[in-house]
Amino acid sequence: MRFHCECDRETCFEQIDIDPSAYQRVIEHRYRFAIAPGHDDPRIEHIVDTHEHYCVVEKTGAAREALDRHHPQTRHQQ
Repeated sequence: MRFHCECDRETCFEQIDIDPSAYQRVIEHRYRFAIAPGHDDPRIEHIVDTHEHYCVVEKTGAAREALDRHHPQTRHQQ
């Protein structure tokens, strides 16, 4: 399936190909997102998994704190 890239670039409209079950595994983790290759920002996240059409990043530091403040959710694992 095609999903929108979840990078932090406001002008990004790229789509990534990812199996729905793989995407479900990504979103089970509170701070992880699927992005297009090369869209990672090492200042706010680190890559935890790399695939041909997408990467999985985990937010760190201030970006992680901002998620907790602005998008509180309890269904995700930490």
